[in-house]
Amino acid sequence: MNNVTGAKSGAATRRDDLADIGGYVTAIARYLTEIAHRHPAVARLTPLEILIVRYVEMHGGVSPKDLAKSVGMQASNTSAALRSLARQGLIEKRRVEGDGRKISLHVTDEALRTIAMVRDITADALEDLVPRGPAAGRLLRALTEIEDGLRR
Repeated sequence: MNNVTGAKSGAATRRDDLADIGGYVTAIARYLTEIAHRHPAVARLTPLEILIVRYVEMHGGVSPKDLAKSVGMQASNTSAALRSLARQGLIEKRRVEGDGRKISLHVTDEALRTIAMVRDITADALEDLVPRGPAAGRLLRALTEIEDGLRR
């Protein structure tokens, strides 16, 4: 039987712990996405579209190429998702001032309303599960550092 860290027997190694952290983060993201999809305004979006909208909101002005790289997508899949999000009025493509060949991505007011719903749903789901006080801040900083490190 596995212990808390998932190691099969004996003391878990750091690699076991890191692999288990990745597994838990992935599972948590999946559960939170499923919970958000129960809301009618969010259900129309794929999990990938939610990821893109949230990423563009956090990194406004990102290029499609940098978006694809940052979220680990193929350029063709990114283009298809961006077309869908533009048709839904959630993402705007703008020419970069000074270089009309480059495009930057920005969220719309409708996207901000959708993101606010997803954030509220996420906060409600985690309310009783994440410790209060400084522990929550430490967890947030650690997750932010991990995401930043993976994006490099």
